[in-house]
Amino acid sequence: MANYVIKDPDDISVEVGQPSALGPDSDKALFAEGTVINSIYRVVRCLEFGRMGVVYLCELIEEGVAPFPHVVVKMLHRAIADEGESNPTFLRFYREVDAAFRIAHPNVVSPLQFIHYDGQIGYSMEYVGGGNLAQLILADGPLQEREAIQMLELISRGVEAIHRAGVIHRDLKPENVLLTDDRRPKIADFGVAYSGSGQRLTGKGSIVGTLPYMSPEYLEKGLITRQGDIYAVGAIAYELVTGFSPFSGLGPCEMIEAKISRTPIDPREKNSSLSSAFVLVIMKALSRDLGGRFRTAAECNTAFRELLGHSSLSRSFETGAEDAENNLQQFEKFDLERDSNKTLTVDPLNEEPSDPDVRPESEPYQLAADTESTSQSPILNWTRLFMVILGTLFAFAILWLWGSRGNGRQLKGLPVIVDAAPFLEINC
Repeated sequence: MANYVIKDPDDISVEVGQPSALGPDSDKALFAEGTVINSIYRVVRCLEFGRMGVVYLCELIEEGVAPFPHVVVKMLHRAIADEGESNPTFLRFYREVDAAFRIAHPNVVSPLQFIHYDGQIGYSMEYVGGGNLAQLILADGPLQEREAIQMLELISRGVEAIHRAGVIHRDLKPENVLLTDDRRPKIADFGVAYSGSGQRLTGKGSIVGTLPYMSPEYLEKGLITRQGDIYAVGAIAYELVTGFSPFSGLGPCEMIEAKISRTPIDPREKNSSLSSAFVLVIMKALSRDLGGRFRTAAECNTAFRELLGHSSLSRSFETGAEDAENNLQQFEKFDLERDSNKTLTVDPLNEEPSDPDVRPESEPYQLAADTESTSQSPILNWTRLFMVILGTLFAFAILWLWGSRGNGRQLKGLPVIVDAAPFLEINC
């Protein structure tokens, strides 16, 4: 088996209050409490100080008006921004921004605005204040089966939206599933997301992500697919109901070997109250064989909904959608031109798979519907058909005349040249 260097995103941040871990002058990069960014974000406190940048909790303000609810602002370190594209961290940050602004769904954290301020760049996003799944498991222990299924149904909805946008998250884990005050999940952190093309940012033989949630095919072959995210959903499901991730307790090398060669132990050995149907869904999501795993997040979502037996989550989903829409409308009152920022042109500078012979799935999720034909009148359609037939007959007449001219020689074996465009497959 190949030797791997595991680059875990958890290892690139330090606790707030310890900036010296990043260098003696790193504390100078912090915005003080009360600093107003771009005239609309007032810093409340620093949430995280990492090697890439600083994450702030801010109030959304307007002069003469009471502060609106909190938002999160993530700013790239000035030194990294100054180095620009020569620094892989700068490229990775732009990839994160590109991925985040592609997706709009109530179970995914919503980005708000791209920011240029005081020589630094960053972006704002909605604030989700209910902690995350990892904290919930640590505080309350394993969830009851029905609550876990309800949580997973909504998470799989978010994953489906991410995939529909052409993005693979690559680091789904309990820490990256944030919770609202009423425990609705929202997927966050697109720092290592993959969009299928772009510059390689990771050294050969390295893998990026969080090991307990990485798929076997990625560890063994470097294969990056949407089904890798589905494996991570299965690992999250396993942990939600047992309190442990699959293959927990093993060292990194042992865990990699186990993921590639073994099936996780039945979760009922750690939680005997689980139903057979639920365990079957979890183990299908965790299948080592891609053919045995759910093909899409939509299939995974359908399985969770079938476990619930009815559409009791529809109201919860609708409420989440309404809240997201209300937050967006509130933000747009500040005339921040969110729509123009959402279409910000950012090159999707993403990594190539480790194995050059393995490529991500290229199946398009959605193609724009061609509605032109439905809007044409029948007369116009018949006219076009007549012109096509007339043109075809004319072309055959020219070919016949050309073949029979001169001394009677026939031009045999010549290919007939036709317009090949209709037969070309368009890859999106």
